[in-house]
Amino acid sequence: MSSAGDLTIHRVTKTHHGRTLLTLGHAAEYLAHSRKYSTQRFDHAAEAEAIHILMGLSRGVFEEFAERRTLGRRFEGWVIEPAVRLFE
Repeated sequence: MSSAGDLTIHRVTKTHHGRTLLTLGHAAEYLAHSRKYSTQRFDHAAEAEAIHILMGLSRGVFEEFAERRTLGRRFEGWVIEPAVRLFE
């Protein structure tokens, strides 16, 4: 271990969306790096397509999560704002 300590970025995933994003990200990263130094022949177009599919799925999960968070914040604002005005 270096004297600088652990420089690894640890992702905290407490939600289903977070775990799904992490899994999709790892899968895309694995595909991108697994054959980088391979001497075997493989279909580059198919691999690129698979990575794009995983990225699209990741984007969809992220957008779904962001949409739910936005709706939750709207609801919180609807409930909390009147309470704050009451105490002002």
